[in-house]
Amino acid sequence: MPPADDEPSVPAPPVLSGLSDLVASDFVPAEALALRPAATSDVVIPYPDGPEVSGRISVPLTLFIDENGVVVRVWVEGADIPERFLDAATAAFQDAVFSPGQTATGAVKSKIRLEVAFDVNEG
Repeated sequence: MPPADDEPSVPAPPVLSGLSDLVASDFVPAEALALRPAATSDVVIPYPDGPEVSGRISVPLTLFIDENGVVVRVWVEGADIPERFLDAATAAFQDAVFSPGQTATGAVKSKIRLEVAFDVNEG
């Protein structure tokens, strides 16, 4: 039965496509944070083995970081990226440790977007 006119319906929190166990609203977007998460050490992404390619390969990622600075999920936002580049980028950030994002009330779960670029010289 639909809610009465004076009772607003409350939709379920949105679930990110393909991330059925993560609810988008549980993670504060970077632009709403007082302090963004920051890697506690350099994140080194080794160039993946495989056939030579030329040009630039960009891997857009969203990192879901909990209130302790642990990366709980790395979400790839592109589809036409060779798998070995996806694997290299996601593995590097999955193992990274961050200082947690913060709002005025303290550490929170957060999500940040970034792009990893692999530049390849021709020849």
